[in-house]
Amino acid sequence: MRSGNKDDGSKAVIVANGRYPHHPVPLSVIKNAPYIVCCDGAANHFIEAGGYPDAIVGDCDSISEENR
Repeated sequence: MRSGNKDDGSKAVIVANGRYPHHPVPLSVIKNAPYIVCCDGAANHFIEAGGYPDAIVGDCDSISEENR
């Protein structure tokens, strides 16, 4: 899903829980991000969209059993 270069290590995108974006601009930012950090239940949306987060922050009470 992503094509970001992890060598620079200077940028990350934080995905918050809510409606997952469908507009090309935020999708491009996500696709090109070297690192993705999901806030709790946002991991569900990100994984459903075909991604795999680099990190998940929060108490994980909103993450589905399937995605834990």
